[in-house]
Amino acid sequence: MKALRKILLAAILAPLLAAVLAWWALLGNICSSPQAANDSTQNTIPYNCHGSTVFITPLQNAQLRWSIPISFLLILAARAVQNGSRQPNNSFKRTAATVFGTIMRYAAAAA
Repeated sequence: MKALRKILLAAILAPLLAAVLAWWALLGNICSSPQAANDSTQNTIPYNCHGSTVFITPLQNAQLRWSIPISFLLILAARAVQNGSRQPNNSFKRTAATVFGTIMRYAAAAA
């Protein structure tokens, strides 16, 4: 089971690293995009880069908008896989049973 978790964790961390590196590379060269819209290269979406307007492609726009949320979801998935190896804590079950029992006693006494 531990080997399966390690494989699953590696399968989650590889795309996470790729998403972060793609976002870093994109931000490293986005300011060198053309400053005039060009339909032939699909540089049609205006983007403010340190006070100057450059035009980026729809793919670059999607990478800017989705790299961070996807990275966040992959981090949550990695934490879930990592925490899945721990034994569940039964204190919640005991607390819920105690609260339910107390409510039932008060309901029976009120009736």
